[in-house]
Amino acid sequence: MLGLSVANPPPPRGSVVREEINSEFIQAESFLQPADYPHIIVETQDWITGHSSDVQEAFLHPEQSTWEKLHHEWKVRGRVDGMLEILLERIGNDDDQQTAMTKIRSYLVNTLSLLRHLSTRFTPELSDGDMLASFVQTSQWRDSEIRAIAWHPDTAKIAVGAKNDIVRVYEGSSERSISLKHRNQKSISCLAWRPLCKNELAVGCLSGIVLWHLDPNIARPSANSVQFLSRPGHSPIVDLTWSPWGKYLASSSPADRAMMIWEVSRDVATPTSQLGGGIGVIRWAPCGTHLFAATTSSLFRVWETRNWTCEKWSNMSNRCNCGCWSSDGQAFIFSISGEASIYCLRFVQPGDDVPAVGSKVCVKCVDLTPHTFTFNSQSETVGGAVQSLAWDPTNQRLAIILTADSPGSELVVICRTRVYPTVEIVPYGFIRGPDDYGYPSCIAFQNDFKSGALLTVGWTRGRVSYVPLYFHASGHTQSSFLEEF
Repeated sequence: MLGLSVANPPPPRGSVVREEINSEFIQAESFLQPADYPHIIVETQDWITGHSSDVQEAFLHPEQSTWEKLHHEWKVRGRVDGMLEILLERIGNDDDQQTAMTKIRSYLVNTLSLLRHLSTRFTPELSDGDMLASFVQTSQWRDSEIRAIAWHPDTAKIAVGAKNDIVRVYEGSSERSISLKHRNQKSISCLAWRPLCKNELAVGCLSGIVLWHLDPNIARPSANSVQFLSRPGHSPIVDLTWSPWGKYLASSSPADRAMMIWEVSRDVATPTSQLGGGIGVIRWAPCGTHLFAATTSSLFRVWETRNWTCEKWSNMSNRCNCGCWSSDGQAFIFSISGEASIYCLRFVQPGDDVPAVGSKVCVKCVDLTPHTFTFNSQSETVGGAVQSLAWDPTNQRLAIILTADSPGSELVVICRTRVYPTVEIVPYGFIRGPDDYGYPSCIAFQNDFKSGALLTVGWTRGRVSYVPLYFHASGHTQSSFLEEF
């Protein structure tokens, strides 16, 4: 297992990595703007943004009746404890309390106390806004102008979710975009294109999932283009993942101990019954046979999707905060919150009489402990815990964003990777943006880039950059490249 010490030093300040050509980073003063890709700059205004966890309450008029308040608490927020608090307040303000009402109040107090105990036992005691900031994979989510980016798996189309609650969709090199805005689309957390369907995009947000059915000829789709998916208690949404054939959509919320499996064509949601905390990271394997689901505790599960049984791991030091499947679905790499390392699990594909089986041991693949690079009489320290991961479709390049409090968090770490015969991850360079771009907030690889991989980086100050990584895309090989180091 290697660490950051084997990587090339970061580019000096004032320089960026324009591209990679056969493992050599080419530096320049600015990023390339490929002719076939849109030039994207997100500029938002503070008066449009800023949806805190108390935004919904700000519109609750004090003259509402108790029944209206109860209906709002259940319909909009799905919180039983909030309903009990409203009832307690109503009973407490009644001067003519009788013995029966006193008993009811005592029962409600005890029930509320039990609910709060169970809530803090299994799910994080955070506001909706704090949950999003804590569990989304976007770095510096609260402050970043760009909150999510997603390439379509089947075509050259990219969606960008912004801090002002607007999603813009670009196709090819056209500067013309489709602008998506909806009253339920507040505090965007994640985006997911529906596979095998060119014009359906799911947007995870504060109160549920906004599913857009797009017409490429309409620049501003109407409310008729939207299907809103929500269930009481299942919000805010922090992650979405489609099954490879697009029939099912899985969603997760730190406030809900069940992952939701949606059959969107029928608006039917099936919860997975489980304990161990709310749900954070979820990832459907490209082969469709496995579904990874991490709780907000140290427990995570991998479901096999034929019989919906699962294997679980609970001996990690903290929660899993991000992860990626290999393209064949037989390897899963992930990071643990607060740890400067990446782990791997291997899986065997199920057969007619063989269930999906995973390795019982998580193997540490790479050490990201901070390392100090010295070059041209200057030094720079890089390393720390992982915020997000992106693995290119050839499984030969891995991009890593470090947490905001890690040294070198303004850089994207680039690793060479191999899946067979064992998973190998070797850091070999870094991508730096111009000073006016801020910090990398989210990363994604285009699915069908030729001659290597195209890394797309969304920056906190609203810029999107493209970094082509040109290399020979090899197939499965039994040789190791670790010997090069």
